[in-house]
Amino acid sequence: RNKEKKIDSSQKEMHSLLQRMKILETERDHAQSSIKCQALTLQKQWNRSRKFARTETARLIQGHLDERTKAEKKVAEAIKRMELAELRQEEAKKMLAQAHETENALKVRVEAEKTRVEKIEKTLRESNE
Repeated sequence: RNKEKKIDSSQKEMHSLLQRMKILETERDHAQSSIKCQALTLQKQWNRSRKFARTETARLIQGHLDERTKAEKKVAEAIKRMELAELRQEEAKKMLAQAHETENALKVRVEAEKTRVEKIEKTLRESNE
């Protein structure tokens, strides 16, 4: 009788332990599931953050490149204007030199004409006398 009570008690205790073990396994499964869910959520947030950072970085780099390209275009335009101004300056120098040559040639012709007129006047005076 005593043995039966002990066996019965042991069986009840074993049954209780099995139930407790099942409850603990269920809690463990829920905890693992919750951890997996949290890890997945964190991974998604991390990926979104990385994607945003990449996109933002790419946008900033593109903006910098656009600004740089604009600046390079402005510099190229300024260089072209400077080159054009230099060409115009060279043309103006050539035209000025040509004008000086023409002026000098005209001075020589005027002097020649004056000399001719003086000779003609001298000849006329001599013939009148």
